[in-house]
Amino acid sequence: MVRNLSGGLQLLALRRLWPPRFAVSFDQLAALLALNLLIWAALDALHAERHAELALDGLFGWACYLLIALFALGLMARAQARTANTRALLVTALAVAPYVLVIFWLADDLGARAGARVTFIAADGRARVLDFGLARSETA
Repeated sequence: MVRNLSGGLQLLALRRLWPPRFAVSFDQLAALLALNLLIWAALDALHAERHAELALDGLFGWACYLLIALFALGLMARAQARTANTRALLVTALAVAPYVLVIFWLADDLGARAGARVTFIAADGRARVLDFGLARSETA
């Protein structure tokens, strides 16, 4: 699995890799899917409000999205060749997915924090203000 995840990071950096670089098996597919779901659940739990209720009403919609994505990956593999290995495409997509999920989640956090100001103490002992907002003019 480490080999697949390191290959996924290289693919995220837009490096060209040969298909034998990835270990393609059903076990790898299941492990990568479980890892992606675990990362998603952990990020969701980190962003939940304190004492939030567990609401499973959105689970049906997410299951539909997962099935649509599986169908789309199968179609892309079949468009390449009739005897294409769909599992290889799934493994590579799931190897990149944890990094994309974390990057998008962090980007959403930065968007939510737009306009926020953070005060910190610099190494020289002075207080500094870091502004996450867009450049805007302040009028008196």
